[in-house]
Amino acid sequence: DNSFFLGASFFLMGLIQLFQMLSHPYMPDFITPNSAEKTAAFRLMLWLVSVLLFLVSAYIYRDSLPGILGKYVIFASAIILSLIILTLVLFYPHRLPEAHAFRGVLSNTWISMTLITSISLVYASYLYTKRLDISGDKNIICLIYGFVIIFFSFFIDVFYIYSGNLLKAAGFYFVYIAMFKSSVQRPYEKLAIAEHKMRQLAE
Repeated sequence: DNSFFLGASFFLMGLIQLFQMLSHPYMPDFITPNSAEKTAAFRLMLWLVSVLLFLVSAYIYRDSLPGILGKYVIFASAIILSLIILTLVLFYPHRLPEAHAFRGVLSNTWISMTLITSISLVYASYLYTKRLDISGDKNIICLIYGFVIIFFSFFIDVFYIYSGNLLKAAGFYFVYIAMFKSSVQRPYEKLAIAEHKMRQLAE
């Protein structure tokens, strides 16, 4: 369940990142006229959603909420949430706080979001650290590193887009390593060990 949830989270983050890319002023109009404020609104949504999903994922274990948290429900929820964010930014921008940073000066919204997301990220990292102590899965360290790097990339992206994107790619790579080793590589290693033991017993 945790792997499915993280996969759906990155699917949602990818969609919001795509919306942000299509909203840059130098791009053709994405449904509504593009602007720096529109791009900043999608960036703010991406920042907030990614950290909150990382926090929620820390509470999802194997067989969490059986019968409710299935892969189809999780990915359908991700699509619905992306459509809600798209509609909100495109058609109700006046309901959103000002998010654009003019001449490198951060708005009050950015400062508030930095505090909220920082606290959420620290607490989520603490929860995953406790899970590491219980389960002994060292791949969780890569997951924590990845999200911390992604978090800082959102902040740096305000001033240096290229550097922010490089940091974001590095963060995604750490998360990819964590998910691949814990969800793909480790189960096959356990199967190989179990098969070896069964062969020894048979002999």
